[in-house]
Amino acid sequence: MDAGHELGHVVIHGHRPPPTSDKDPRRKVMEQQAFQFAGAFLLPAQSFESDFWSRTLEEPLALKPKWRVAVAAIIMLASHLGLISDRKQLRLWKRAEPFDDEWSPERPVLLRRSFELMLEAKVVSVDRILNHVKLLATYIEDLAGLPRERISDDPAPISFRERELAFVRHHKLALPRFR
Repeated sequence: MDAGHELGHVVIHGHRPPPTSDKDPRRKVMEQQAFQFAGAFLLPAQSFESDFWSRTLEEPLALKPKWRVAVAAIIMLASHLGLISDRKQLRLWKRAEPFDDEWSPERPVLLRRSFELMLEAKVVSVDRILNHVKLLATYIEDLAGLPRERISDDPAPISFRERELAFVRHHKLALPRFR
């Protein structure tokens, strides 16, 4: 769901600068839009509705292995589609996700291979990818499952905060000032 959410930001908000603070009113709207995109992308409404037949916790638990998204995401989408009430949504899920410790993370094989083929065949340059995608090179490597330094010049993983600062510097955005 995380990758679908981030893809939503790229597709919907890629041409806009990100909010510069948590208090920016656009932030909540952009997060909701990215979640809705991820839900529609990973859990198409028509197929999902035909699978969701019960209003109990057992239903989202049973659907997790099929759809391979968080039970919380299944519950939120069911609420968004009107399959359960908002009140029921709040009661249904308040604990750790099942199966998360049993499944290994999925690897984006086709996305990685697509990048590798484009770069090896020189169909597109790294600069052009970075210019069009509007993400840090290290983000692209992480999302596509590419080895470090395939696109970026950054050999070592860095913290999320360091990535945020690099993104801000890369896009020449103003840093929020805290007092």
